[in-house]
Amino acid sequence: MTDQGTNIFGGQLNLKLSFPNPVPSYIKTGFKYMSEERYTRGPTKTFIYSGPQGAFLSSFIDDSLPTGVALSKWHPFGMSPRYLDLDKINQYLEKNPQYLTHNAATSLQNELANDKNAREQVFAGYAMGNMSLGPLSVLGGVRFEKTHLSGETAIQDPRAGLTLTDPIERTRAQWGKRTTVIREYRNVLPGIHFKYAPGKNWLTRASYSQSFGRPSFGSIYPDTRINYDAERITQNNTGVKPQDAANFDVTIERYFEPIGVISAGVFLKEIKNFIFSNVVKIPTGSDNGFDGEYAGWDLATQANGGFARIKGAELNYSQQLSFLPGFWKGFGVFANHTWLETTGNYGRVTEPAGSALVNFTPRAANAGISYSRGRFYARVNVNYTGTYLRSYNLDPLSRSYQDRRTMVDTKLGFHYSRRLTLFTDVLNLFNSKQKWYSGLYRDYNTDQRDHGVRVQAGVNGSF
Repeated sequence: MTDQGTNIFGGQLNLKLSFPNPVPSYIKTGFKYMSEERYTRGPTKTFIYSGPQGAFLSSFIDDSLPTGVALSKWHPFGMSPRYLDLDKINQYLEKNPQYLTHNAATSLQNELANDKNAREQVFAGYAMGNMSLGPLSVLGGVRFEKTHLSGETAIQDPRAGLTLTDPIERTRAQWGKRTTVIREYRNVLPGIHFKYAPGKNWLTRASYSQSFGRPSFGSIYPDTRINYDAERITQNNTGVKPQDAANFDVTIERYFEPIGVISAGVFLKEIKNFIFSNVVKIPTGSDNGFDGEYAGWDLATQANGGFARIKGAELNYSQQLSFLPGFWKGFGVFANHTWLETTGNYGRVTEPAGSALVNFTPRAANAGISYSRGRFYARVNVNYTGTYLRSYNLDPLSRSYQDRRTMVDTKLGFHYSRRLTLFTDVLNLFNSKQKWYSGLYRDYNTDQRDHGVRVQAGVNGSF
């Protein structure tokens, strides 16, 4: 049995002082500590059954369960599965230990492979202030953070110890090496935000802020997998830095009575050290990160890019058409569209700036219509996601893209009573498929997934 767990500890202290004169204002400061530790232990034991054959499995079927029936019995959702009763298996093991042989080598492999841990500690402090000057409000401040990371896991080398005849010793050679990482980084994050209300139902905002994005928690584990057949090493880059961003945003909003808003905004983000998945060739030399071994192999890992600049615009509109007469007042409409223009490179001196950055979608949109009248409600939503780069490679023909996709979802419901609602949701109504391609031509599909149409129907109740 694999034992997994997460321990989270934290605490914070905040202090705020308000000043009504000469203008309404306040200052605020605070400190925060957060620690998250994840661990996996795998003392799973594996046994090989060597006893009498034939009725072995049938003796372990849990007949107390409704689904513990013969495979030929009809079931509304297909053939009924049969479940093994773990208590019966354990009882059998205790009474007939001679029929179950412990596979010590596989058990040891599971234990070594699953024995890993990672910890992230964040120490943070901030100071901020706000003041109101009539229709203008100004908020500014700075945040300081120090992040400390540590992780440990096994290195898997399937060809280590192949000359060893003892399977236990061979497993220790292949899985017994450990690797540990300890590192930390600091961030200073200033920001200032302006909010101005020029008149009734109008609001404008402008802001500048520094932010950063941490690598995924899973990258703290220094996992290493060696594939001799493919001449490929897959390894978490535990040295990857957080990506830093300078953000500039301006928006204007207009509100409608009783419920409605139309807004437009432009933004600019300048990112350093952005994180992306990468495949590179392992260089020659004793300092190639693998003591001179595996030169010329592929190394799949994460990396930091050089810089990226994202310019964009957003339009949003939503309104409940309650001003219309009769039947029509139950309708509502909504739509939004985001445009992105990206430039950047991936940290190579000789590489020119390009326009394709990993996981940034140049075009995305949502639109739909809703209806609510009496006890009945309905909603149709159309979502469009444009083509975007999923995985970068120095060779343009080896870059991976996710193709554009349009999905339609519908929701229907009926409030039978104040506490009971009947509903039917249909997701991906027209079975839009997810496609990936490589290189410059989307006709050269590398993968396609058919998620099908998902239908959910039921009753929601509160008592």
